[in-house]
Amino acid sequence: MTVWVCDWTHWQGVVVPVKGIADEGYGMVKLKLGGSARDGRYFEDPMFFPNAVALLREPRLIPAAYWYLMPGRGAAQAGLMYSMLALVDHQTWATFLDVEHDGVTWRDVFQFAEAWTRLTGRQMALYTRQNFWQQLGAPIGLGADVFPFLEEAHWVSDAVRGDRNKPYASQQAKAIEDSWWSVNYGGWTQASMLQFSDNVMVQGKRTVASIYRGTKAELRAELFA
Repeated sequence: MTVWVCDWTHWQGVVVPVKGIADEGYGMVKLKLGGSARDGRYFEDPMFFPNAVALLREPRLIPAAYWYLMPGRGAAQAGLMYSMLALVDHQTWATFLDVEHDGVTWRDVFQFAEAWTRLTGRQMALYTRQNFWQQLGAPIGLGADVFPFLEEAHWVSDAVRGDRNKPYASQQAKAIEDSWWSVNYGGWTQASMLQFSDNVMVQGKRTVASIYRGTKAELRAELFA
């Protein structure tokens, strides 16, 4: 079994078409809450709340939200994410911390995770890539002990992502190699989920796609453990 996951943010330009996405076979949609914009400024996605309202109306989709961590004030950023997500009931949402910004330190990550658990009583999932994480120089224990669920970024080749004859996630995912699921950093040995493309077509819009090997019930159980 496979669960397909896509991102939906203001870049898609329309409120997330939840019925169509579920009809396409997706099981989870990740919305960006805030954190860093591409130029490094603080940013809150202006489409988050209309997207969240739409997403909560489609029971076939697991609602998920992520925060793009900025350098500094990790605990304060966790508080901002919590205050925004609380408006749509944070207990019903899967949550991800996106760690890839230049200048982020392991202390920023730790402070965010510690504050989030204190506020919610839950751990969150982590999105990163091996080279991003290793640049942090994080102490043993910060990785898998704090973030049991790892979404590893390992994109298929430019040729596959740019192939106009392979616009869909199910087509591009055929280029994923089994070895990509095996990781060896931060205490993780296996990725829980793979983000494999930033250029798939979903409901007529280009976006990011990930894959989970298992059932939707298993994915939900892992994310809400």
